[in-house]
Amino acid sequence: ILIAGMKAASTYHVSARVQWPDGKWLDTPDQTFTTGALPNIALPTLTASTSANERPNPGVELVNVIDPRGISVVADLDGNILWYYDNTADSSWLGYAFPIKQLANGHFLASITNLYSAGVPQTIPYNGVLREIDLVGNCVRELYLADLNTALKAMGSDVLVHFPVDVPPV
Repeated sequence: ILIAGMKAASTYHVSARVQWPDGKWLDTPDQTFTTGALPNIALPTLTASTSANERPNPGVELVNVIDPRGISVVADLDGNILWYYDNTADSSWLGYAFPIKQLANGHFLASITNLYSAGVPQTIPYNGVLREIDLVGNCVRELYLADLNTALKAMGSDVLVHFPVDVPPV
């Protein structure tokens, strides 16, 4: 079971309450576990502050770091990183995730492109991919823009998709 919003290297207590089909309840005993530490990669260091007599809105912040390394993080309002996606697998074609947004199922949808990357050599073609990522950072499914354009052309469409700035969740 994946639970979002936990800090790295922190101890948590958890118990479950399950209702069976016959209506009876099962309460599990309290379990203690410690989350893993953040990996030793180039994660941004975040700090947060609030002006005197001000209260921030509740929630988390999603930050996309494009340069020098494509990485996205979700942080709480104290600057603690709660989730990250390191898309270095796309570094061979200088791709980075922007925008990235959360889907209703808890996964994230990232539009990864090299359209605005600085210094892309002529030998690397423009590339883009829509990728659904789970809370662990695994690719659930993806669609490369070249494949989308090929499918559109095969259907007789003269529409050519260059870069999806935003996509509706489906």
